[in-house]
Amino acid sequence: MNDNELLMEILTSMGFNPKVDEDGDINFRYHMKSIYVRIVEENGPFCYLLYPQFYEIEEGEDILVMAACNNYSRRIRVAKTYIDATYQNVSGSFEFYFTDKETLSHYLEKALVTIDTMRRVFMEELTTLKEASESDDDA
Repeated sequence: MNDNELLMEILTSMGFNPKVDEDGDINFRYHMKSIYVRIVEENGPFCYLLYPQFYEIEEGEDILVMAACNNYSRRIRVAKTYIDATYQNVSGSFEFYFTDKETLSHYLEKALVTIDTMRRVFMEELTTLKEASESDDDA
């Protein structure tokens, strides 16, 4: 069994209905979020989950969004938020190496818990920065 077949088996056993898309990514729904996951061989089996385009950047807030992404990624060390290639949306990821089925399953569970709160925690960071920016403007 290859790594992607193992991943499909684990996700199915967790109650998801994973599908492989045309790019070879595995897609499934988790708490109304569309999640993509892929395993690559990068100095060992490396898995990454992607939560794409969960926040659309409004005009003029790009600097605050970059700062919020940075704050999130420093605060939640196992996950990242970043402005994606379109420069119009924020996406997030959770990445990890694994050694066997048990560690893959364990870290998938941890990744999903983290991704489930990703947008909320990012928005808290962004709101804090916006409030600080507004109070600086008032001073």
